[in-house]
Amino acid sequence: MLARLSSAEKSSASFEVFHAAQQIISCPYCLSVQIRIRTRLTCATAGVGMWGVSYRPITDFWFLTRCKYKGGVKRYGGYLGGFPERARRLIGCAINEPMLHLCGGLAKLYPYAGGFGPKDMTLDNDASVEPDFLRDAEDPLPNGTIVWGGILIDPPYTEEDAKKYPFSTYPNPNKLVVNSLDVLPVGRKVGIIHYVVPRCPKNAKFIACVGVACGFNNRIRAFSVFEKLP
Repeated sequence: MLARLSSAEKSSASFEVFHAAQQIISCPYCLSVQIRIRTRLTCATAGVGMWGVSYRPITDFWFLTRCKYKGGVKRYGGYLGGFPERARRLIGCAINEPMLHLCGGLAKLYPYAGGFGPKDMTLDNDASVEPDFLRDAEDPLPNGTIVWGGILIDPPYTEEDAKKYPFSTYPNPNKLVVNSLDVLPVGRKVGIIHYVVPRCPKNAKFIACVGVACGFNNRIRAFSVFEKLP
């Protein structure tokens, strides 16, 4: 571990990392990579946080736009273009594994490859979107017959947002994360996009937190990922 090295060894390690990263840092198109490398270089120089000495979640920033659902169908609060396929990667759910889209709405109509898999299912309390599971998101989730590869949650972000959906109330994001972990196998993950970052439950590890922007002049969201622990 870098924290146990001498000052000379730390300087040498820092130089080697810097030398290997120079090419990437000089690239104006690799902003998120630059941020991560600069953070690691700073930690290396200080002697902490380089190779797991100090834990922190994966961080990133996604600048996305609204998508057009198949058939031109429109729905308030639908997935952003490029979001579910990126979220799926962080959740670690392969495209051929079943993922539950909690508060899923019209997720089945998401048009881009990699976002909605052939075994994916939706849960929503709005019968008009024909979900696989018609129930409230804060009720116990489907379990037993399906081994979920991961869960993706996209709920109303505020009480005002909730009023735009029929029969919907504002669900507590912390409750949604807890409910999701209850039905996931150990090692599997749940991700939630929201204005808040939910508290990490005791039986989970906070894996990632990504800033998500939708065009200009809109509020930023956070995509948080939690892994179930034994």
